[in-house]
Amino acid sequence: MAQFGVGVDSRSYAVTLSTLFDRVLPTLNETARLELWLARFVESLLDDLREKKRIVIAGLAIDVFTLAEVEKQLNDHDVAAF
Repeated sequence: MAQFGVGVDSRSYAVTLSTLFDRVLPTLNETARLELWLARFVESLLDDLREKKRIVIAGLAIDVFTLAEVEKQLNDHDVAAF
């Protein structure tokens, strides 16, 4: 799976991924869909961002769009640090 990082809108990616799963796997239950979405979303991140997300995910029970917002904030923070 392709990775994304600086300059990519993670919220748009989250919506696209959710829409794709809705079309391809319409009978998948919500829990399985969320687990699949989360695995694909995290896999698509650059290595350093992926590790940061695992820390966030381990500490919080959040929905997929909140995760996308967290990714954007961490990404913005990394850009500002340069």
